[in-house]
Amino acid sequence: MLAYTGTQATAVANAGTSTLNIAATVQIQASQPRWTTFFVESFLQSVGTSTSAAVTGIGQIQGGYWLPQSALGLNVTSPVVVDTDPITRVQTSVSREQDGALVMTQAADAFELVHVYDATLGAMNFFRQTIVSPTSTQRTELARTGGSDLSDFNQ
Repeated sequence: MLAYTGTQATAVANAGTSTLNIAATVQIQASQPRWTTFFVESFLQSVGTSTSAAVTGIGQIQGGYWLPQSALGLNVTSPVVVDTDPITRVQTSVSREQDGALVMTQAADAFELVHVYDATLGAMNFFRQTIVSPTSTQRTELARTGGSDLSDFNQ
């Protein structure tokens, strides 16, 4: 299981900012070399708000809770653009932090997603989503606060 806690802040022009506490737990259900199924339970202000089943696999460019062992050896220092969608102009890039963590960023004009993965374990350590509209900005941040070893599932 992986555990995350953080905040979701919404700033509305001329109205101030509202901040809510959020949390999530991720429980792995099954794993194969190319995919993993899991359940995510999310909490808003310490109240369970949803439970959903999900799957992640090798075709997923952005958004997983962990990366396979093969991705952890990626040798990059400064950000490298790995994909740009010609229609949406969403750009996906990858880089490394000084501690070796792998950073995947997906950005366009009105949003940015940042996922930071542990250099050894491959688990997502940090997530930030920023969505900008003409009248508001919403920023969600989650940090890994606990979790078991993913070595059995990280293939």
